[in-house]
Parts: sequence; structure tokens; C-alpha cells
Amino acid sequence: MLKNDFIKTLEQKFDANWLNIQSAELRADEKINKLELIFEKESLTSLDTSIIVFGSIARKECTSGSDLDWSFIVDGQANSKHKQISKRIGELLEKNKTEFPNPNPTGHFGGYGF
Repeated sequence: MLKNDFIKTLEQKFDANWLNIQSAELRADEKINKLELIFEKESLTSLDTSIIVFGSIARKECTSGSDLDWSFIVDGQANSKHKQISKRIGELLEKNKTEFPNPNPTGHFGGYGF
């Protein structure tokens, strides 16, 4: 059962309406749609690469304080273009940082990996 289906089932069972959970899910969907529009224009992925979103946005638990945890993943042979693409993703997100705050600076997110 999907998370939102599970929540809806619980709301029905307990005759409840959890607006904050619904709001977090809607906010996450909006952010995911905006990300898709930003990245779609740039053709940043290929058959062997993906932009992965983690954290509260991916879990659909997005609040007004949520940052954007992301990684650019290469499933194949690395080449010099991959670092450039990862940098471009960071630049695009930096332009939209009011909407997508930078990830935690631990180095685990906001870069690329193989």
C-alpha cells in the first residue's frame, strides 16, 4: 500500500482529516513538478545517469523548512562531462534556492556518485 493510500485509509478509519500531512504531500508534489520542469529543459540525464531526490521531498513530507537532498548518479563509465553536469544541476538549483534550499553541507548530497 502506498503511503498516501495508507494515510487516507487511517483518516477514514478514525474519521480524521490530517491537513498538515496532506499539505506536506501537496508541497512535495509541487516541488517535484518544478524540478522536472527545470531539469527537462536542460537534458541533464541519459540512459546511464539519473538525478535522484532524497529526504522529505521524496518521502512527500515536505515542510516550509525542507531542503533539497539530491545526487547525480552515474551507472556506467565515468567521463569528464559527468562532473560538468553535476555542476550545472547545482547552478540551476542555486538559481532557485528560495524554492530549493541547498542540502546539508555534509557532502552526502548535492553532488555526483558512481
